[in-house]
Amino acid sequence: MEVAPGIYRFAVPLYAPPVVFDHKSTLNVYLLRGRDGCMLIDSGWDTEDARSSLEQQMAEIGLGLRDISQVVYTHLHPDHFGLSGWFKEFGLERQAAHPLEIEYVRWRYSLSDEALCRQEGQWCQRHGVPSEHITALQQVALDMHHMVRLHLPEMALEGGDTVEFAPFQLKVLETPGHSPGHVCFYEPGMKLLFTGDHITSSPSPYIPFYSYYGDDVNPLGWYIDSLKSLEGLDAALVLPAHGREFGGLERRINQIGPRLERMQEQVLETLDGRIMTAFEVIVHQNHRKDWSNLLSIEKRSFLVETVTRLQALKLDGRAEAILNDGVELFRRIDREVAP
Repeated sequence: MEVAPGIYRFAVPLYAPPVVFDHKSTLNVYLLRGRDGCMLIDSGWDTEDARSSLEQQMAEIGLGLRDISQVVYTHLHPDHFGLSGWFKEFGLERQAAHPLEIEYVRWRYSLSDEALCRQEGQWCQRHGVPSEHITALQQVALDMHHMVRLHLPEMALEGGDTVEFAPFQLKVLETPGHSPGHVCFYEPGMKLLFTGDHITSSPSPYIPFYSYYGDDVNPLGWYIDSLKSLEGLDAALVLPAHGREFGGLERRINQIGPRLERMQEQVLETLDGRIMTAFEVIVHQNHRKDWSNLLSIEKRSFLVETVTRLQALKLDGRAEAILNDGVELFRRIDREVAP
């Protein structure tokens, strides 16, 4: 689908049991048709469905993989760069991402499957996940890990850079939060903003805290600062990685900020008078859900998002973390009100 002159949105399927069972789940890959070739923004992950879909949608506009001369990535989560190695097999060398993303992936993919599972298992134990659920969470992390045909981007993109791809100019905006080196791309002439997973069609952003993050990392704090950095940007159309394009960037920003703070207040209410693990917070806040019946990817999402919120409260001084025999417990800190 052509969303702007020379710019196409391809909905690439993410359906991939045992990780994703929703046939409607897709990633938006954007193709920019330049004067001297084509450029992609993001890729999808390495499944037969994703590869076939991307090739078919390109063929519908008279293009093939060898017409792509460059790929730029908003970030390097498996569903966004899983086809990087496949592109490399077609001779596509020019692939670019933020240096932080490249370094995280370089380290992550240096681990053996055994080491990755051990790391995930220890992290789940730290946050109070019962032992009978840990194997499933380890497996879903491993499954996603394997949905990448790995090629590390050799070109670095940093805030303030401009990707020149005539007639397009993509300004690189650093927007960490969803991932440490997440970037958005802004085309000022056309007033287009490619937002990756920073802002999607949903007013509730997905901000995870992963097992390989350090104790001083604050993804939610990063995200809020990144959101503020986009205020006032003259964007007529927002092109997200998930969901349909939309206008009204400022309105969406004004929706997200208060929603995030309400979520933080809900966690504080849960912690009021209690000392709890992240898993106990999840169960308390979602008492109508049967954890045993959730898909593994849903369990993982609950865990990484809840740890994000608790970590932010800890670093903001609104909660305290106590390590007890390798398990991290959180309790609310009530701030003193000045007389």
